[in-house]
Amino acid sequence: MDHISIDLLPIIVYLIMGALTIIMACLIGKRIRDEKLQRRELELFSKTLFEQGQMQLFNPDMPLDEQIDLLPYDSRFEFPKDRLILGRTLGQGAFGRVVKAQAIGLDESDESESTTVAVKMLKERADSNQRKALMAELKILIHLGRHLNIVNLLGAVTKNLVKGELLVIVEYCQFGNLRHYLIANRENFINQLHPLTGKIDRSIIRNIPQS
Repeated sequence: MDHISIDLLPIIVYLIMGALTIIMACLIGKRIRDEKLQRRELELFSKTLFEQGQMQLFNPDMPLDEQIDLLPYDSRFEFPKDRLILGRTLGQGAFGRVVKAQAIGLDESDESESTTVAVKMLKERADSNQRKALMAELKILIHLGRHLNIVNLLGAVTKNLVKGELLVIVEYCQFGNLRHYLIANRENFINQLHPLTGKIDRSIIRNIPQS
């Protein structure tokens, strides 16, 4: 009997170790599934909050940049991705890039017309913080509306926001980077701020170079 028990001992040990391994694998698998489910629910909640906002909590006396999440997304800016033809890269940073593109039918009066635009997007390695920053920028541009002195928002692609895809379509600046343009043309700059009032005085034209 003792001899038989000794022979069975390794088998019993292997069976116990195998059972423990299976249990651990099941527990780890369940944890991974639960984390994915929680992440999915959080992403869906974030998308709902992004689209609908919470204007009932908006405080007009507080700075806008502290309440961006409360602003709703205006679905009128949604643009079909299949009508957006992406081109060469205009600029990029650590987590995002801007590309030149053609938007087909951006002008509702002519759905076949192609408009040159710039598209801001995130790189694959961007995390949720960078995505939230781009979402906040989109909402700010919507809130600001159109203005002659800013790069205006033309549209956005948000259908796959839960998968991390967000494209922000803005006006294309044919003269390139604003900073570089201002530096290159600094000799032509006319300071029209009145030294006493601090307001623009359009009568100040003395800095115009003579041709």
